[in-house]
Amino acid sequence: MATSHPVCVVWNGEWVVAQYGHSDGLDFAANDVAKIIHFISLPAKIERHKAGLRNNVYYKPITAEYTIDEIKCDACLHEQTSGEVLDVIAGADTAVTTPAGVTTSVALELDMEFALDSSRCKCIFVVDLDKQVLEIFGGPNYENKRASHRFLNVGEQEDKVPRLQCSFSLSYIAENPVQSVLAVQTIVSFVE
Repeated sequence: MATSHPVCVVWNGEWVVAQYGHSDGLDFAANDVAKIIHFISLPAKIERHKAGLRNNVYYKPITAEYTIDEIKCDACLHEQTSGEVLDVIAGADTAVTTPAGVTTSVALELDMEFALDSSRCKCIFVVDLDKQVLEIFGGPNYENKRASHRFLNVGEQEDKVPRLQCSFSLSYIAENPVQSVLAVQTIVSFVE
């Protein structure tokens, strides 16, 4: 079964990452969930991620197509990067200048509206660095927007939004990474 899922990050009250991911088969539950949980279970990686967001991320306009060279240069544009985007940004906590004098950085698209497409988007991971939680949204039954909904400012007011399936504190995940992986994999299997 194919799974389309964005991995999103909220920081300082704003969406700062919305990485599209697409996986075929059970490798998503086995691999991507484990990568996301492993990353957020390490507070030092989260701090490096914040530094990468501050220092070395830029946003590309949302476009329909990229050249193969752009995809090779910008791993974050590739659908199989998915949850690894967290590590890619954490590795970019300082700008690096190549011998040719080019400053490298991480290119991101910020396409939040994909999360509202219930026919294509099966599961949404939101890492909220302000509230220190991992939230999992999705499932077949989207709901009407309400004042406190995470996706209130995404899309149009009449758009349906994904349901919150569960939330884990980052401190719980740090203390219980194996149990967290198993719990999230179970939840994702029901959402799909």
